[in-house]
Amino acid sequence: MKLGFSPLLLTLVFTLVSSVIVASEVLVYRHETMPWCGTVDERDAGVTVEILEQITLHGGPSFTYQSVPWKRAQIMVQKHKGTAIIPLTRTPTREALYSWIVPLVPNQIRLTLYSESEKHSSLINNLSLAHASELSVGVLQGSSIIPTLEKMGFASIYEANDVAQLIDLLVKDRFDAMVESKLVDTYQWKKRGYQKETLVAGPNVEGINYIYLGAGLDFPPEIAQEIRIAMAKIKANGVLEGILARWY
Repeated sequence: MKLGFSPLLLTLVFTLVSSVIVASEVLVYRHETMPWCGTVDERDAGVTVEILEQITLHGGPSFTYQSVPWKRAQIMVQKHKGTAIIPLTRTPTREALYSWIVPLVPNQIRLTLYSESEKHSSLINNLSLAHASELSVGVLQGSSIIPTLEKMGFASIYEANDVAQLIDLLVKDRFDAMVESKLVDTYQWKKRGYQKETLVAGPNVEGINYIYLGAGLDFPPEIAQEIRIAMAKIKANGVLEGILARWY
């Protein structure tokens, strides 16, 4: 007996199969901010990328990446359903704007100075948040810490396009101090060719927050659940701990 399939039925089956295939892959918007995430040897790299790779291997969806400026990444993830964003710090001002899928890594923001700056040498031995009104600071454009810095009353806040520009402008005395993650400022400082000891650590800004895999509010809940289940697995089997140990 010969079985036949109507064009309508074949179209329906193809649509269902295509939906499953699409749902198994998540486009992630990211920017160049190693060691969180970035491009190394023309490949997506960084601690958050490594964690997402392991989520895929433990039953989660696969992830592809698009590198865009940070402010644009935050716009794109809201425009395109089913996409995600890294590295997104969870803060009160962002809370209602995103789906917070899983926490990936801890994050501590701090102030740093350039030790060889003649213009600001007097600040190096007396750097304190109590002097906020006297300090100009540089920060990455679109950073989650900007509202906090504004509340603290810093004299001025300069927003750099990327971390490389942020560091270079600090060295050129365009502002007094840099405000960035402890992990990022140290990594990028050495990458730019500066001696580690010339980066002077100042006070922390607020406590430790967590960087998340974030998404728009319309992110498919079933995919979010797949990711959370896979994350629970790599926490339980020690894989996550091993990744963090290599980077921190």
